[in-house]
Amino acid sequence: MTTIMILTGGWPDHNPAGIGGFLEACIGSGYRISRASDLAVLRPDILSGVDLLVLNWTFGDITDDQARALIDAVGDGMGLMAWHGATSAFLANRPYKFLLGGQFVDHPGGDHVAYRIHFSDDPLTKGIADIDVVTEQNYYLIDPSVKIVATTRIQSNEKPWVYGVEVPVVWTRNWGKGKVLYCALGHKKEDIDSPSVRQLLSRAVPWLARGAQTG
Repeated sequence: MTTIMILTGGWPDHNPAGIGGFLEACIGSGYRISRASDLAVLRPDILSGVDLLVLNWTFGDITDDQARALIDAVGDGMGLMAWHGATSAFLANRPYKFLLGGQFVDHPGGDHVAYRIHFSDDPLTKGIADIDVVTEQNYYLIDPSVKIVATTRIQSNEKPWVYGVEVPVVWTRNWGKGKVLYCALGHKKEDIDSPSVRQLLSRAVPWLARGAQTG
């Protein structure tokens, strides 16, 4: 049975435990799921028994040993599914940023921006219906080696130099024997409570999990 660990924590205003619980409910049955809220679980002996790590963490500090354990685990085949604040987590650790593939910069217009998310024809997202949300619309610096599979266009003119720019919402990457997926949604539970995001989750879990076919 696929083993999933949901690791949540960091800035409490992002309700990490609540979002983690909702993600667990969305993933559903058929998996062996554990929950953790301490980065001390990022150890080789623990991660070697995890097929997929779901990371919902904002800000905070990670030790070099913890970051190396995470990076090596993904390289050895563990999947990593990261949400929302993960691009603002562990800001002082550059190796983690290489693994994740992007860095949050700003959310022009605050947390009440109305925008549409378009899913690409990538096999992971093909046929998933576009959705409209009202939440933060994030702007990122992106590693050019990631594959962007869902996008939006900046709607706020608060920072006019990025108005109308197409930005990623979901991206993926291969990392050694493992895979990484990042989704920008998750500022609040309502952002991910949609049939389209549930469909993305149902496809992403088996695609990311250790032992899945590369693609």
